[in-house]
Amino acid sequence: MAWNVVMQEYIKLLEKNTPVDPNVLAAFLSQIYFTPVVDYIDFIKHFNGAEAEIGNNQYLKLCVCHVQWK
Repeated sequence: MAWNVVMQEYIKLLEKNTPVDPNVLAAFLSQIYFTPVVDYIDFIKHFNGAEAEIGNNQYLKLCVCHVQWK
């Protein structure tokens, strides 16, 4: 992971989920109409979403990657 130092400090504060299944990530990326930034995809590969209070009256929630199978 090549995240910058500031981002690494925030990541330590987060309640992280387990990694996403590679098949779910591939299906998700094939079904959306935009390409998420590489850092976000890398984060999802490792933690598949997270959330936490990160400062005074500040809350961060990174969405979970999931696919609704047809």
